[in-house]
Amino acid sequence: MKTKTDVILAIRKYGLDAPVDSDICLNFGEANGCGAKGGWPIFHTMYLLDIEVACYLHDIAWAVAETKEDVYRANKAFEQNLYKIIDANSNRLMNFLRRRRALKYYIAVKYMGTQSYLEERGMV
Repeated sequence: MKTKTDVILAIRKYGLDAPVDSDICLNFGEANGCGAKGGWPIFHTMYLLDIEVACYLHDIAWAVAETKEDVYRANKAFEQNLYKIIDANSNRLMNFLRRRRALKYYIAVKYMGTQSYLEERGMV
């Protein structure tokens, strides 16, 4: 489990797309890391690389989203954040493997998680 400080430091280290620091601090309790809230646990590593910060930022971005478009933007930022973390920590082979896994995470969020979340928040 990450702390608020871990998340904010990672944003600065990797140049991640994120809600403002105040949103992170106020909405940190909404973040559960990788995987759906109350769903199957999902690994927060990709071939030994910890990508949990990207999951936390995505959860927080969804928590502060006010429109469907905000949710869609959060999904795209999640994908880009995964790639930024991977690119900063991977050789060519691991970059290829981790990016393939990241795409699967993004597709799962986009096609399985988003609709459920929008319905739960009454944004459909």
